[in-house]
Amino acid sequence: MVQVSWYPWDGLRPPQKVARNEDRDAKTVADLRAVYDPYRDTIRTQLREINARHARPVVFLVPVGEAVLRLREKVIAGKAPGITRQSELFGGQIGHGNPPILQLAAYCHFACISHRNPVGLACFEMP
Repeated sequence: MVQVSWYPWDGLRPPQKVARNEDRDAKTVADLRAVYDPYRDTIRTQLREINARHARPVVFLVPVGEAVLRLREKVIAGKAPGITRQSELFGGQIGHGNPPILQLAAYCHFACISHRNPVGLACFEMP
């Protein structure tokens, strides 16, 4: 299992790279996709090459970064209950996830491992 995560700092160079966590609040989905999509595609290509060498799937992608982008899209649209700003999802400038992202990542891993939809599962409490 290979987790394709969200992009640190929302990009490695200005203007994409955030100087402060709060700078994320001005990001659009298009801003995020411009950096994330090429990163994701590179990892997908690497996984396809590994699987091709083995003539069967041996490495699987966990699309956590895609899930985080979709969550951020909901936050931007005002459709994420209890979350009003993108910066609430992250614990600082680099972009370590706060509990909503950690839970989302766990659900992505659960779905990939169990081949079950995590919708309806209870949320776990973060310490």
